[in-house]
Amino acid sequence: MLKQLESLGVKFIVEGENAKARSDGPMPEEAKRLILNNKDTLREQVLARERRLREYVARAVQQAKREGVAYVYSNVLGEQVAFVKDGLERRVKPGMVVYTLSELNGLMEANSTTWNMLHRAKKVFGGRVVGANEKEGYNGTKPRSA
Repeated sequence: MLKQLESLGVKFIVEGENAKARSDGPMPEEAKRLILNNKDTLREQVLARERRLREYVARAVQQAKREGVAYVYSNVLGEQVAFVKDGLERRVKPGMVVYTLSELNGLMEANSTTWNMLHRAKKVFGGRVVGANEKEGYNGTKPRSA
């Protein structure tokens, strides 16, 4: 059901133990119907996918700790990335987005929405991820309410 909804343009955002459905434009009627009729099932499926993501990342981090570099294909990010021990970035194939273990420390609890957003920024601008706490601003301050 998740794939069906995502093929209709629905994106799921995880906030704690809740999952919210969003669409870039108007939500298609078929999607609305599926979501309303299957809220609990969808919530469990989305949260289970988030748990699998965290487990997968944790295994890849352990591999990078052992071997220095771990190449990981991510369905969330839609491409292969490299997890590496700090200082071994030059061992990675050219053109790949690289996450060092120190960067990954700040991303271990991030949800797939946060991963995706940070990855797109890192891919375009390069640089390093210094934290991914959604509740803090860039300098550790609490964000202002909109």
